[in-house]
This record gives sequence, structure tokens and C-alpha cells, in this order.
Amino acid sequence: MPKWSREQIEAYYYSLYLLLLEEARMNFSKIGNNLEINDKSAAKLYRWALREEVLFPPRLRLKSFPNSQEYVYFLKFRNALPVFEKLKNDPRVIYESVCSGAFDLMVIADKRIDFSMENGFEYFILSGPRSDFVYNKVERRSMNEYFDEFQTFLKSEDFVRSEIITPARGELLWDDLDLSLFRLLKHDVRMKYVEILRCLGLFKAVFYEHLRNVMESCTVWTPYFPNGYPNYDEYFFLLRTAHENQLVERLKKIPVHCPIFKVNSWIYAYIMIERDFLQRTLFDVLNLMLSLGFIEEYRYSIPIYHWKQTWTTQDLRHHRSPHHTD
Repeated sequence: MPKWSREQIEAYYYSLYLLLLEEARMNFSKIGNNLEINDKSAAKLYRWALREEVLFPPRLRLKSFPNSQEYVYFLKFRNALPVFEKLKNDPRVIYESVCSGAFDLMVIADKRIDFSMENGFEYFILSGPRSDFVYNKVERRSMNEYFDEFQTFLKSEDFVRSEIITPARGELLWDDLDLSLFRLLKHDVRMKYVEILRCLGLFKAVFYEHLRNVMESCTVWTPYFPNGYPNYDEYFFLLRTAHENQLVERLKKIPVHCPIFKVNSWIYAYIMIERDFLQRTLFDVLNLMLSLGFIEEYRYSIPIYHWKQTWTTQDLRHHRSPHHTD
């Protein structure tokens, strides 16, 4: 392994990120050829990037279908922590976060949940089915450049009214095997397929047929944090605007991973700001958006800690396909 400077390593990380956007399961031999290093060095770079939390494994997010939607809740509670702990055992819950700010709890679930009966419930800030996830392709630029360009755009007042509409689709046609594959690959598309084949006892042809069905129904993306995930402050924002497409396009230009989706008439964005960057700049831009009429209102909370539902092959060993290899 050659000795690289920190600048070279960071440049390699970014190149690796771009390659994984192009092909999430690109093998290390092909990655090495693209980076002009050997496959062992490419594999080591990937492990380093994961360890430093500059990259996270490529993941899947299910698109929105008429018969299969995920529901998002932004809630106020007198004490959200007991509810947060209780929901870890609710099979409907996919993700949840205890927060401080406009809402105390954010929950994503694969079915509707009535939170009004929970102890300490106060009111809903927002709830409803989410749109498809929108992700940004991170460019190598500074936070200063990003916010300077954002303010220049706002001061031009060249605003265009638009509404984000989820594309029309037919129903999601998944069976139990499709769902199992999705759950296993959701947080790591690069998971070794041989583990899944052994777990489910599948013929390769059957596996790849179902895999194709899963991939076509999902968005595939790789989270990238140029300075490492722990070096950012996190914000969950809700923004309402008559200029939805322009707002989303501006948010996507931020130089860090930024998941976005729509719930009813609100745009949700997970915005991260470098910890050594002047946080006030973010709120200066938000207030400028308000004063110029680019957004109508916004609300935000700071996530404190979160929980997500994860699956491993151990959870599915009881499931055997009728097309198994025995």
C-alpha cells in the first residue's frame, strides 16, 4: 500500500463515491482500474472511508406506490423518550428519532399509526405518506460557496412556481422473497450475495430474478460526508413553498449528503452543516427566503438520537424459498 497524503486520500474517497453512484456493487478490481491502484488498495480505501464515516454503504429506499407507501409523522409529546423506546418493538416502525425543537419525535412507518392514544401526546406537526426520496450528488465545494450562491439566487428573485408530484406508477408486485431481499439489502447493497443464497437456499437464477424486481422498485444511493459524519451538525427541516422544484434543486447543491422528500404540502430536508462553519449563515438564508417570499414558513428540530429497523440473514433463516437448491 503506497503512502498517501491526506489530500490524496480525500480525493480517492470522492472518486470512490462517484464510482459507487455509478454502480453501487462495482467490484474492487474495477474500482482499482478506475483509480489506477490495485484491488487490495481499493478495498482498503473503501474500509477506511466507512471507518471514518466519510462514506456509508450504498442503500435502498423504496419508491412510493399506490398500494405500498411509507408514512411519516412529526409529533409533539410532553416526554417523547418512553414512546421512542416503546416503538422499537412496533413492527410497523422503520425509523424514529427523538428531537429537540418544533417536533419531539419523527417516525417513519410502513403502515398508518394512531399516535393520539400514546401517553404524553400533544399534537401532530405534520403526518402523511411520503413521496419518493430525492438525494443529491455531492460536489466538492465549500459551505461558504454554497451559501453565497444560494443568497445570490435569492436576491435575483427569479422564482418559478412549481409543485413536486410523485410519478404515476402501477401497484408494487412483491412477494415475501422480494420483501426479504429488500430488507437485507436496504442498508448495504454491497452485502455478499453468497450469504443470502445460503440463507434462503435459492438457485442463482431465482435470486437474480427477484433481485431485479427489488432494484427496479427502489432508489439506490450512497451517503457521502466529505468531512466525516461526526463533524456535522444535523437539522431536520420542514419547509413550505410555492416554488417546490427550485427549493429542492437549491437544497441538493449543499456539499454533503442531503435526503429530501415531500409530505403533503411540506418539503422535508435533512440538512447538515459543518461544525466549524458559522451556523447563523444557515438561518440568515432561511430568513432571506422568508422575507423574499421564496418560502412561506419553516420549522426545524435537532435530532438527538435515532433508531432504525435492521434485518440480517439470521432473521430470515426460517424462510425457505420453494425454489431452493436442496
